[in-house]
Amino acid sequence: MKKSVLIILLLVISSIGYTQVRLGPKVGATLSYQGFESDFQVLNSGVEFGAMGNVPLSTQLYLQAELLITSKGYREEFGDEIFDQLSTTYLQLPVLFQYRFGRKVEYYGALGIYAASWTGGQYRSRIAEDTRIIQEDYQFTSSYNTEGFRDRRQEFGALAAIGLIYPLSINHLVLDVRYNYGFTDTNDLQNEPEGYSPSANRSLAITIGILFYL
Repeated sequence: MKKSVLIILLLVISSIGYTQVRLGPKVGATLSYQGFESDFQVLNSGVEFGAMGNVPLSTQLYLQAELLITSKGYREEFGDEIFDQLSTTYLQLPVLFQYRFGRKVEYYGALGIYAASWTGGQYRSRIAEDTRIIQEDYQFTSSYNTEGFRDRRQEFGALAAIGLIYPLSINHLVLDVRYNYGFTDTNDLQNEPEGYSPSANRSLAITIGILFYL
């Protein structure tokens, strides 16, 4: 997965003239949840960081590819400091099209898709007010267990974003706000029970970055 992500990123960037490419880092925060039905679920906070590459297709349309480490997961709160939380880490490759408008300060809307690989996670919970918090690294279930369950570590989804680009001499400061909508259930079940609600990832990411001309 990691090798294919890097190959795709390089091909996308190199497919259009080298002198037009802008590259740079980005970093920010995420708020995530999962799509299963729950009256107790709240947003789970995390971080996102990585690199982005940007090439123009026309004066207003741009193609952007990124390689990110991003946090996802869920948190349920049941009152009296009782909670259940899974914070997960993904290696994620988004590819999106930006439509820009404006003069000195540019604004944009963007749509795209992404592929991601679940690389790790941490589980935290507290089952009663007078008990300690349980905290441990998440142990993947790679093969079906006796209950017909295993983790699905590959994810695909779509995203929508808005942002602004502010000029800094010849470079550009980029503020991006986006919503990631996962299509893939993180649970892989041999037989789904009646009324089962998939645990697909959803997240809001707010990041800031700088694009440099090569």
